[in-house]
Amino acid sequence: MHRHFLSANRVRRQIGSAFAGAAAGAEDPTYMFFNSAALGRQTGNSVAIVGSSILSQARFRDGSARTFTGAAIGGGGGGNAGGLATVPAMYGAWDLSQSFDWGQSLRVGLAINAPFGFETEYQDDWIGRYYALQSRLRSVDFNPMIAWLPKEGFSVAAGMQAQRIDAKLTNAVDFGSLGAANGVPGAVPGGQDGFGKLVGNDWGLGWTMGLLLEPRAGSRFGIG
Repeated sequence: MHRHFLSANRVRRQIGSAFAGAAAGAEDPTYMFFNSAALGRQTGNSVAIVGSSILSQARFRDGSARTFTGAAIGGGGGGNAGGLATVPAMYGAWDLSQSFDWGQSLRVGLAINAPFGFETEYQDDWIGRYYALQSRLRSVDFNPMIAWLPKEGFSVAAGMQAQRIDAKLTNAVDFGSLGAANGVPGAVPGGQDGFGKLVGNDWGLGWTMGLLLEPRAGSRFGIG
């Protein structure tokens, strides 16, 4: 069993090229993300564990707002709505020829990653609180696959995708303005807030297919 921990140099090279040509890459199991046929070029059994850190900043400045009754909404810019997030991923490749008498022609793999994600969170008293406080989207994708090598330098693969999405949206509710509009004594627009939250999640199913061809050493074509 081989375990791969991606080096910073390799990650920088891929970012520097904007991942151009990644569908034809197969240097390690992580390339299954772009083309499942990259599994066919792996040897032996291997696992790759990847962690990416994302540091985001989002600040709101010089804004003004009013309620539907015309009252000014107080509050600041909400601070930094971004922050630090860690995105994990794991890839595994196994050679079935070690368990079955199929030569070197059949391999299975599993990719687990988070292809979509986003989150912002403002302070509770910021000027745009009636639009958004926390907005969060998270996903996790499970992609088992199988690759076949009918001949040297040529591999095809197919797999299934099962992806879960979780979403959360929160915002303040201006009960002060609602009360003032309906004649409630003591109602203060923008000064008597409630809280609203919407959450949702679901599973989706899909599929992946890929082809990788190397007609000669140094020339490789891939489609995923």
